[in-house]
Amino acid sequence: MTPLLQVIFGLVSDRFGRKWPLVINLFLVAVLSLGTGFVQTFQQFLALRSLFGIGMGGIWGLASATALENLPVEARGLASGIMQQGYAVGYLIAAVVNLYLVPHTSWRSLFFTGAGISAFAGVLRAFLPESEVFLRAHQERQNATEKPTQSKTRIFFHEVGQMLKNHWLLCIYAVLLMSGFNFLSHGSQDLYPTYLQESKEFTKFDSTVATIIGNCGAISYVVLLLLDLLAVF
Repeated sequence: MTPLLQVIFGLVSDRFGRKWPLVINLFLVAVLSLGTGFVQTFQQFLALRSLFGIGMGGIWGLASATALENLPVEARGLASGIMQQGYAVGYLIAAVVNLYLVPHTSWRSLFFTGAGISAFAGVLRAFLPESEVFLRAHQERQNATEKPTQSKTRIFFHEVGQMLKNHWLLCIYAVLLMSGFNFLSHGSQDLYPTYLQESKEFTKFDSTVATIIGNCGAISYVVLLLLDLLAVF
């Protein structure tokens, strides 16, 4: 479900900025996560998680654009790899909550925690400035000579069309690459605790501990790689 809002919020962020679309997106995700904690049937759960997937789609693109476009070009590859560990950190937080909080409350507390983290991130982003790169690009467009009859929307979609015309092969490659990564990550990590319980007869506690260890390993690998690169340069 995530690609739908990725496209919508990607277009909105290129037109209106990185800041407020991301803030709206984070609060939307927080509300949907909070609502998930109050569902009473599986059908309600499935509906809200589907909407959550749509809402979640816009966050990565907006956040990565904000972070990476303000870095030197030669540092963006490394920084994007570090940002990917946000997935492992979030997985780690969820596993810790599931291990220590859920047994004493209910599974609903997992979604309440997620809602709180998303809302906190939204408030934090609201107090941070807009992307400097976007502001410069926006000012350049404002200063450019344009026909009075041309609407901003028409100009914007013309620019998008030119981008796709010039870089269509790169766009297809990026979509296929990220699709492959999603199949690998969600096809393995999401089912790994269930696999340990069903096939290896782990208890829920032990399978959660194994998940925590695995995500700590993923984060540590990137930290060690970063330290190694810093030592080289």
